[in-house]
Amino acid sequence: MDCGILRIKSITAGGIGPIGSEEDRTSCGERNGDIDSERSHLNIRVCRTNGQTLYRAWQDKCETMGVKVSRKGQIAMEQAVITASPNFFKALGWDRDLAWLWTINEIPSDILNYFNSAMVWAENYFGANNIISATIHMDESSPHMHIDYIPIVENSRRRKDVYARDERGNLVRDEKGHCIRARDATGKVIYAYEEAPTRLSRSDYWQQRGGRQSYRRMQDDFYSQVSGLFGLGRGDIGTGRQHIEQECYKAAEAKRKAYEAEQTAQEALNTVLQAKDKLDTIKRQKEVLRADMELLMDNAEEYAKNTRQLVEEEWKETIALLRREPGGPKALEKARDMIKWRDYQRGLEALTDNNQLAGDKVKATTEHILSLGQRLRNQEHDLGHEYADRKER
Repeated sequence: MDCGILRIKSITAGGIGPIGSEEDRTSCGERNGDIDSERSHLNIRVCRTNGQTLYRAWQDKCETMGVKVSRKGQIAMEQAVITASPNFFKALGWDRDLAWLWTINEIPSDILNYFNSAMVWAENYFGANNIISATIHMDESSPHMHIDYIPIVENSRRRKDVYARDERGNLVRDEKGHCIRARDATGKVIYAYEEAPTRLSRSDYWQQRGGRQSYRRMQDDFYSQVSGLFGLGRGDIGTGRQHIEQECYKAAEAKRKAYEAEQTAQEALNTVLQAKDKLDTIKRQKEVLRADMELLMDNAEEYAKNTRQLVEEEWKETIALLRREPGGPKALEKARDMIKWRDYQRGLEALTDNNQLAGDKVKATTEHILSLGQRLRNQEHDLGHEYADRKER
C-alpha cells in the first residue's frame, strides 16, 4: 500500500547555508545526484521572499523573536520533508520522463492539493510563526516539499527544583553536604514553576508535543489530517523508529548494493573455482590418456616393426624361390610391373584429389602413351607375321 512520508532533519547554524543553497538550486555540490536541472523550473517556493537566502531568513526570524543560539553545536533549525510513495504521484498524473516539457501550470492539480494540505497541517503543528521557508521540488526522483522551521518555545513554564529549609530558612543538607529536595506530606517531590522566556530549544519544543512520544504523535496527526484523506497508509508504527536522513539512506543503499555485488562476485568466483577444478580434473585425465596412448603407440610401432621384418623376410624367401623355379624370373618381373602400376594408380588418384586439372592432364598423357605402346606392339606383331611369311617363301 502507498504511504505518506514525513521526515524531520535537525540542522545546526553552520548547516543552514548549504541547505538553503540546495533548496534554491544555487549550489548543490555532489550531495544530491538525483537533481534533474531540466525540471528545476517546476520547483515552487511556497514562502520566503524571492532573493532572500535561507540563512538570512533564519537570522531575521531570530532577531524578530528575540532568540539566539546559546551554545556551539546547538540545533538552530529543523527541516520537515513531506512526500509519498512514487506510485501515489504516478496515479495523480506525475510523469518523470515528460515533466521537463511542462510549465508550472501543467503540474497536476491533485499533486499541488496534497502539498497544500501538508502546508496547512505544518502551520498548525509546527507553528506558522516558526516556519521560515517552504519549497516544493519537482526535479528529483519523486515530488516532495521541504518545510524549514525554527524550534522556538513561547509562553511556556519552566520547572524549578525546590529544596528543603529549616526554621531559620537555611538549606537542609545531607551527610555529604548535598541539598535535600523538598517533599510534600505524601513524600512526593515538590517543584516550582515559573514563566520561561521565549527561547530557541529543540528539546523543549518537542517536549511540548509529547516528549518521547512526540515523533509517533506527529506521524499519527499527519496521517489523520493529510495522508489518510488522500487514501495513503500510515506506514510503520513504532515510538523508537529513527528517521534516516537522505545522505544516510543513500549510504545505506550503497552499502547494501555493495554487499549484493560482493555476494554476486563471490558466487562468480566460486563458479570459476569449480570450473577450474573440473578443468584440472580433465587435464589430469588427459595426461593419463596421453600416457596410455603413448604406450599404445610404442607397442603399435614395435608390432609394425616386427611385422615389417617378418613380411620382408617372407618376401625375400618368395623371391628366392621364384628365381629357382622355371619361368620364375619372368613371373617376378610381371609382378613388379603390376606393383608399379598399382602405385601409379594410387598416386594419380591422390594427385586428382588435390589438383583436378593436373590429374586430368597426367591421365590423358598416360592414356596417350599407352595407346602409342599398344600401336607399337600391334606393328611389331604384324611385322613378325610378315617376316615369317617371307621366310617360308
